[in-house]
Amino acid sequence: MYSSVKQAHCGPSLSPVSDASNIIRDDITEGTVKQNKTMQQKQYRDKEVDGFAELREAIRAATDDQEIPKTRHEILLKAAQQIKLLLSMNLRLHQQLNTPKPRAYSQINNGHLTAPGKCQPHEPLRPYHKTQTL
Repeated sequence: MYSSVKQAHCGPSLSPVSDASNIIRDDITEGTVKQNKTMQQKQYRDKEVDGFAELREAIRAATDDQEIPKTRHEILLKAAQQIKLLLSMNLRLHQQLNTPKPRAYSQINNGHLTAPGKCQPHEPLRPYHKTQTL
């Protein structure tokens, strides 16, 4: 039978040196993962700050407000209001485009439509002569 010392050295466990190197390697890997995650979070926060600053400026330019929204909540509320306003304006413009327009021509002469204030179709155009002043 094996003694407890032989079982400890011959068993499945690794030597204390390899255990320590594995722990160090795991710590380094874990540290690198944490650094990467921290760096990604910082990049996300920076992009978020830049995005809100850009949105704040777009709101200011679109609304001509003297009071610029300061908090993120105010920025989002003002942006939502502006989007709703633009949607309603867009809807009105589409309705205007699709609504039949009244006739712009008021006179009918010999089967030809003429615009108000225009010469009749049978009248010749007069040539333009520049007059000399003395």
